Amino acid sequence: MGGIQRILIAGAAAGFVAVVLDWLINAWLFHDYQKRTPATWRPEGPKQYLQSTAATFLTGFTFAAFYSWTGGVQLAGTLHWLAAGLLFGLGCWMALVLPLLLSIAIFVNLHRGVVAGLLIDWLLISLAAGAICSRMLSS
Repeated sequence: MGGIQRILIAGAAAGFVAVVLDWLINAWLFHDYQKRTPATWRPEGPKQYLQSTAATFLTGFTFAAFYSWTGGVQLAGTLHWLAAGLLFGLGCWMALVLPLLLSIAIFVNLHRGVVAGLLIDWLLISLAAGAICSRMLSS
Protein backbone atom coordinates (compact mmCIF):
# COMPACT_ATOMS: atom_id res chain seq x y z
CA MET A 1 0.00 0.00 0.00
CA GLY A 2 1.32 3.44 -0.92
CA GLY A 3 2.28 6.17 1.52
CA ILE A 4 -0.66 8.44 0.72
CA GLN A 5 -3.11 5.55 1.09
CA ARG A 6 -1.65 4.65 4.48
CA ILE A 7 -1.89 8.27 5.62
CA LEU A 8 -5.53 8.44 4.49
CA ILE A 9 -6.45 5.19 6.25
CA ALA A 10 -4.63 6.20 9.45
CA GLY A 11 -6.26 9.63 9.22
CA ALA A 12 -9.72 8.13 8.83
CA ALA A 13 -9.19 5.85 11.83
CA ALA A 14 -7.81 8.69 13.96
CA GLY A 15 -10.61 11.00 12.80
CA PHE A 16 -13.29 8.49 13.73
CA VAL A 17 -11.81 8.04 17.21
CA ALA A 18 -11.49 11.83 17.58
CA VAL A 19 -15.18 12.31 16.81
CA VAL A 20 -16.19 9.60 19.31
CA LEU A 21 -13.97 11.07 22.04
CA ASP A 22 -15.21 14.59 21.32
CA TRP A 23 -18.80 13.47 21.60
CA LEU A 24 -18.18 11.56 24.84
CA ILE A 25 -16.14 14.21 26.61
CA ASN A 26 -17.13 17.59 25.23
CA ALA A 27 -20.71 17.00 24.14
CA TRP A 28 -21.72 14.67 26.97
CA LEU A 29 -19.55 14.97 30.10
CA PHE A 30 -18.75 18.70 30.05
CA HIS A 31 -21.58 20.15 27.92
CA ASP A 32 -23.61 21.39 30.89
CA TYR A 33 -20.92 23.95 31.75
CA GLN A 34 -21.88 25.88 28.62
CA LYS A 35 -25.18 26.81 30.28
CA ARG A 36 -23.25 28.91 32.80
CA THR A 37 -22.16 31.37 30.12
CA PRO A 38 -25.16 31.39 27.73
CA ALA A 39 -24.25 34.62 25.96
CA THR A 40 -21.00 33.06 24.75
CA TRP A 41 -22.58 30.34 22.62
CA ARG A 42 -24.27 30.30 19.25
CA PRO A 43 -27.40 28.21 18.71
CA GLU A 44 -26.82 24.48 18.22
CA GLY A 45 -28.47 22.25 15.67
CA PRO A 46 -27.85 19.53 13.09
CA LYS A 47 -25.90 21.88 10.78
CA GLN A 48 -23.51 22.90 13.58
CA TYR A 49 -23.10 19.29 14.73
CA LEU A 50 -22.21 18.22 11.19
CA GLN A 51 -19.71 21.07 10.81
CA SER A 52 -18.13 20.28 14.17
CA THR A 53 -17.92 16.58 13.31
CA ALA A 54 -16.23 17.36 10.00
CA ALA A 55 -13.74 19.69 11.68
CA THR A 56 -12.93 17.12 14.36
CA PHE A 57 -12.67 14.35 11.77
CA LEU A 58 -10.16 16.51 9.90
CA THR A 59 -7.95 16.21 12.98
CA GLY A 60 -7.26 12.59 12.12
CA PHE A 61 -5.98 13.42 8.66
CA THR A 62 -3.83 16.29 9.87
CA PHE A 63 -2.34 14.09 12.60
CA ALA A 64 -1.54 11.34 10.11
CA ALA A 65 0.07 13.74 7.65
CA PHE A 66 1.96 15.59 10.38
CA TYR A 67 3.16 12.33 11.94
CA SER A 68 4.39 11.11 8.58
CA TRP A 69 5.99 14.39 7.50
CA THR A 70 7.73 15.28 10.76
CA GLY A 71 9.59 12.07 11.40
CA GLY A 72 7.21 10.35 13.78
CA VAL A 73 8.10 7.15 11.97
CA GLN A 74 11.75 7.58 12.97
CA LEU A 75 10.66 8.17 16.56
CA ALA A 76 8.78 4.89 16.44
CA GLY A 77 11.97 3.27 15.19
CA THR A 78 13.67 4.09 18.49
CA LEU A 79 10.70 3.60 20.85
CA HIS A 80 7.84 1.13 21.02
CA TRP A 81 5.11 2.31 18.63
CA LEU A 82 2.72 3.09 21.51
CA ALA A 83 5.27 5.17 23.43
CA ALA A 84 6.22 7.00 20.23
CA GLY A 85 2.59 7.73 19.38
CA LEU A 86 1.71 8.93 22.85
CA LEU A 87 4.80 11.13 22.99
CA PHE A 88 3.95 12.57 19.58
CA GLY A 89 0.34 13.23 20.61
CA LEU A 90 1.38 14.81 23.90
CA GLY A 91 3.86 17.05 22.09
CA CYS A 92 1.23 18.19 19.62
CA TRP A 93 -1.22 18.92 22.43
CA MET A 94 1.38 20.83 24.46
CA ALA A 95 2.60 22.84 21.48
CA LEU A 96 -0.78 23.70 19.96
CA VAL A 97 -3.92 22.94 21.95
CA LEU A 98 -2.80 23.85 25.47
CA PRO A 99 -1.52 27.38 24.75
CA LEU A 100 -4.30 28.09 22.26
CA LEU A 101 -7.13 27.16 24.62
CA LEU A 102 -5.55 28.89 27.59
CA SER A 103 -5.00 32.10 25.65
CA ILE A 104 -8.57 32.03 24.30
CA ALA A 105 -9.95 31.42 27.80
CA ILE A 106 -8.30 34.62 29.01
CA PHE A 107 -10.40 36.80 26.70
CA VAL A 108 -13.50 34.73 25.90
CA ASN A 109 -16.19 34.29 28.54
CA LEU A 110 -15.87 30.52 28.92
CA HIS A 111 -16.73 28.71 32.11
CA ARG A 112 -13.74 26.93 33.67
CA GLY A 113 -15.59 23.64 33.24
CA VAL A 114 -15.77 24.22 29.49
CA VAL A 115 -12.04 24.98 29.35
CA ALA A 116 -11.21 21.91 31.47
CA GLY A 117 -13.45 19.76 29.29
CA LEU A 118 -11.83 21.01 26.08
CA LEU A 119 -8.33 20.50 27.46
CA ILE A 120 -9.12 16.95 28.55
CA ASP A 121 -11.01 16.23 25.33
CA TRP A 122 -8.19 17.39 23.09
CA LEU A 123 -5.51 15.74 25.22
CA LEU A 124 -7.22 12.38 24.80
CA ILE A 125 -7.84 13.03 21.10
CA SER A 126 -4.17 13.96 20.61
CA LEU A 127 -2.92 10.89 22.48
CA ALA A 128 -5.29 8.57 20.62
CA ALA A 129 -4.50 10.08 17.22
CA GLY A 130 -0.76 9.88 17.91
CA ALA A 131 -1.05 6.22 18.96
CA ILE A 132 -3.21 5.29 15.98
CA CYS A 133 -0.90 7.04 13.52
CA SER A 134 2.18 5.51 15.11
CA ARG A 135 0.71 2.01 14.92
CA MET A 136 -0.58 2.33 11.38
CA LEU A 137 2.25 4.32 9.83
CA SER A 138 5.28 2.83 11.58
CA SER A 139 4.70 -0.82 10.81
